[in-house]
Amino acid sequence: MSYTILVTDDENNIVEMIRQAFLSQTLAGDYQIITAQHGQSALEHILSEEKIDLLLCDINMPIMDGLTLLKKIQDTNLSLATIILTAYGDMDKIRAAMQLGAYDFLEKPVSISRLTQSVQHALQYVEQTRERQQLQDQLEQSRKMESLGILTGGIAHDLNNVFQLLQGHIELCLLKTLPDDKRYTWLKHMENNTEHAGELLKKILLFSHQQSSKPVKTPLYPIIDNDLKMIRSGFPNSVTITQFLDEDICPVIISPTQVHQILLNLCRNALYAIGLEGEIIVTLKNCQITSQHVDTRSLSPGQYVYLSLQDNGCGMNETTQQQLFEPFFTTKPLGTGTGMGLSIIRDIMKTAGGMITVQSAPNQGTTFSLYFPVEDD
Repeated sequence: MSYTILVTDDENNIVEMIRQAFLSQTLAGDYQIITAQHGQSALEHILSEEKIDLLLCDINMPIMDGLTLLKKIQDTNLSLATIILTAYGDMDKIRAAMQLGAYDFLEKPVSISRLTQSVQHALQYVEQTRERQQLQDQLEQSRKMESLGILTGGIAHDLNNVFQLLQGHIELCLLKTLPDDKRYTWLKHMENNTEHAGELLKKILLFSHQQSSKPVKTPLYPIIDNDLKMIRSGFPNSVTITQFLDEDICPVIISPTQVHQILLNLCRNALYAIGLEGEIIVTLKNCQITSQHVDTRSLSPGQYVYLSLQDNGCGMNETTQQQLFEPFFTTKPLGTGTGMGLSIIRDIMKTAGGMITVQSAPNQGTTFSLYFPVEDD
């Protein structure tokens, strides 16, 4: 991961000293150093689209001093750390800076070892702060989805009752209308449209029922089949989703919400790997695991439901695969992925007594395989 450090000081020798202190990290691509000579210029950098991770800032500067800059940063609610630089040891100003959110302070002349140590600790603090924020955002999103599911289910249920009533009246009208009557054609159109609306409502009802997070005896086929229809409608026409789903699938103990979450995350990842054009193949079937299966040695022998999702996208190297299920690891650009999806899926499968594996190679696509233990009768 690369970090951007904004050095704000009107003394060029201090700026150059900091550049030299982190020269090896800069050459390795770990740090990017940008500079500003006063607070106003630094604030413009911070408010631009640049992602600033750490601010090294002098207190006494022309145009806008360090304390004023800290006050402005407080109003932005950005997750960056600040280390204050001061040549005077003015404890009142240092105390004021710490109250305004500064992470640390360094007195000039700055010790290189003290500088590197403080920067490392500050960047660790930034990462921890962002991780907490991501978790809070996910929790809030989960609560919103739960509320949306309840609301959607209620509305869909009421509308379903209305459409059933309409369908009943249309059927009665058709019975009393001759096929050569032009009104018969109109009624048939109405019947077809209400049936289509009814199918849409069934999908919405199924989705709303998935908001329950309690593990229950769950048949996977109807959930996956329905979800793929909804996912397919939101994907580009140039991306094909091919499904091989056995209907006679043994039930498993898992929350329907988690099944929806697993499939949606894997399909989104596959779409990202594919790009503009490609194919996703989804397979669902019963399988028997024995001690001879190399890839599933951590599972107890027995009957499982096997779900796989294969894409013909860009694939992954061994290094990426080893980190793939780690929390917050992502290959996507900043702002397009949290790095939590596969980690959550792994935890879901582990809690359910199953497992997820991955097979991939650069330019050869990726296959995720999931094994759900079958509920014993």
